[in-house]
Amino acid sequence: MQSLQLAIKMIIIDLSHFQKTQLGKLTWLGQERKVISKIFLVSNATL
Repeated sequence: MQSLQLAIKMIIIDLSHFQKTQLGKLTWLGQERKVISKIFLVSNATL
């Protein structure tokens, strides 16, 4: 469960960092699905 919270924090940091540029936003949106999929895999594994 702790790893899930850490992953969420990392996403928030990434989001705030990449939102500074338009290109960064597009990059983050492209990565978003991959990261969310990883979180669900991790959370399912820990449950």
